Amino acid sequence: MKKIGYFLFILSILLMVLPFGVPFFPISLWLKGILVVVFLVLGEVFFWVSIVILGKEFLQNFKIIKQKFLQFFVKKNRNDTI
Repeated sequence: MKKIGYFLFILSILLMVLPFGVPFFPISLWLKGILVVVFLVLGEVFFWVSIVILGKEFLQNFKIIKQKFLQFFVKKNRNDTI
């Protein structure tokens, strides 16, 4: 069952990235719009289904990895006051 969860997670990431390539498809504009929406909705659905399958521990690890990834690109000055 975990293999299905990992597969759905990877598939969801691919479906979330695929809309960036849709403008280069040789199809009509309205079909491009439909494809973008379908890819994003399916990506979200597959993501949450994979989270349900893989469990709470995977979600916590994913949040930690995502936070470290974002901290790499956004470095705060220690003198900044918000």
